[in-house]
Amino acid sequence: MSGHHVTVKETHKGIFTQEVRSGSHISTTDVPAELGGLDSGPNPYDKLLSALGSCTSMTIKMYADLKKIPLEGVDVSLTYKKELNAAGELVDVINRDVAIRGNLDQAQREKLLEIANKCPVHRTLEAKPAVNTVLEPAEPGDKHAKPATPPLKPRFNPTKASQMRAVVVSSDGVGKFTQVVTAGKHTFKTDEPVEVGGLDSAPNPYEELLAALGSCTAMKVRREANVKGYSLDDVSITLDHAKVDGGGGKKIDVIGRSIKLQGNLTEEQRLDLLAAANRCPLMQTLTKGPLVTTALVESFDPPKSDAAPAAPRP
Repeated sequence: MSGHHVTVKETHKGIFTQEVRSGSHISTTDVPAELGGLDSGPNPYDKLLSALGSCTSMTIKMYADLKKIPLEGVDVSLTYKKELNAAGELVDVINRDVAIRGNLDQAQREKLLEIANKCPVHRTLEAKPAVNTVLEPAEPGDKHAKPATPPLKPRFNPTKASQMRAVVVSSDGVGKFTQVVTAGKHTFKTDEPVEVGGLDSAPNPYEELLAALGSCTAMKVRREANVKGYSLDDVSITLDHAKVDGGGGKKIDVIGRSIKLQGNLTEEQRLDLLAAANRCPLMQTLTKGPLVTTALVESFDPPKSDAAPAAPRP
């Protein structure tokens, strides 16, 4: 899974509401109302957990098919939080519970748990992908654009918005790789393209990963502009992921991020917003590499769409 492309653009229906496009698929990201959003879609960290959980499930299924293991289904539950490590440093931790269904012996179950830790998105997170960012040149006429969003000072922290909220990934029983993702009250799908055995009914895990980073970037830029009273009319992000030669025959993950700003902005303000984009919490999570812990559980009941804990206030 490489060579993915995603665009993220403000809808202007809410301060933080983003439209995400990946191929023919369109989705929405947002934050809860108590954090300044409309809660019209999952937040960036929900998307990150969706990427990892979906990739985990798909990888287990691919291996089970290859080895003729009688796997009936996989459910994955994930939570994200900040924890203090032994050195007293605050680190990103993703806890992942995997429930494997089917008439499997213990050796088969343990092998599938091993495979879960080899899923491509997990490896990307462990490898701490490089994020290369480009700020597109200002367009003629930008200085005359009327701001579409009034200068507000919303309280928003994408990290706090997602701590300890469970995201659950379960098979939908229709497509081979089609997953149903539940994050708070939001339910959406992930899938794979037809050429690799999916139905292409929804974005794939790497597109979810790019959606997470792009949404967090746009939200961070919007917040900075509003807090400082900049006349930012619109922000859009284009993201690409690829595996590139890192030397010695080793492939490394590289994410390209192109930021387009429109509005009555000075060059100093544009560079200030670029700096804000590089402080996006989810970018820090990716480039530092979160700790992913994995446990094999007997079973769990995926929560109803309205049963997830409410996001804490910032």
